[in-house]
Amino acid sequence: MSALLLVFYINTVSNDFLQYQIIFNLIADFEGSVIEAIIKYRYEPGFTALYYYLTRFVAANNAFFIIAFFILTIKYLLFLKYLKYPVAAWFLYSIVFMPILDASQLRTAIASTMIIYVLLTSSSRGGYIFKAITASMFHYIALLIMTLTLYKKPFFTLLITSLFALLINTILGLISNDFLKVDMFISRSNDLSVNFFSSIAAAQLLLFLYCIINWKGFNDEQKKGGLLIMIGILLYYVLGYNPGIAHRIREISLLGIFPLLFLIRVKVNYTSLMAFTSVFYIGSYSLVMTIIELINLS
Repeated sequence: MSALLLVFYINTVSNDFLQYQIIFNLIADFEGSVIEAIIKYRYEPGFTALYYYLTRFVAANNAFFIIAFFILTIKYLLFLKYLKYPVAAWFLYSIVFMPILDASQLRTAIASTMIIYVLLTSSSRGGYIFKAITASMFHYIALLIMTLTLYKKPFFTLLITSLFALLINTILGLISNDFLKVDMFISRSNDLSVNFFSSIAAAQLLLFLYCIINWKGFNDEQKKGGLLIMIGILLYYVLGYNPGIAHRIREISLLGIFPLLFLIRVKVNYTSLMAFTSVFYIGSYSLVMTIIELINLS
């Protein structure tokens, strides 16, 4: 059923499916080596190499479907293995994340698989760094994993992350080169900003508050999920002048919901009801927006 839903999303609401066909054809027509392809194109090296070798065996459409189905299967198996309520969690994932990740933003979808794995499992600090670097070869958003190494020091991590975010334009400009073409993420206009009063952002702020109130009662995995959610909404506002990055980080940070609320049985109280209400709203909002988009396509 998930595979059929994935195909449906790809053929209807996917915003980037056609773009990935163009990328595939560009790489397929490239006559140089894989290293030369990585240097030539702006895409992350791991993804470029993956598409480079797939061009030898499959067509553009098939490449997208194969990768999307493979990473979706891994996520499903992770939910089954680690979550106490995998069916409910997967239902939420299918509504909120599958349309914008696996069916559309393929590079981010690959990186998010590693993010989910890190959220649900234990690792040494070196393990986090290795996984962050590996996943960032497919999308730079996976560098968020680095922040999870300090999940036991949430306020220090939030402070350091905020300071880093304030310098992000300068930092991106310094590291951008032929191999890491990240200058496309640099804000070029002072007129752009996120919707600071977005209802989704408000719902995530309630989740932030839930994490602050209940932090001491969380286990390690819940703390990682809660920290990711808090970092996401914090950076949404700090990087508000750069909406492309801000929205992407906020979207990915919501993956923290799964260890936070579906890993173990959450005690029912006023704060947990606030958290579940926020998640219900986020899921309902995503479902309604998808339905509206489908109606507009018909």
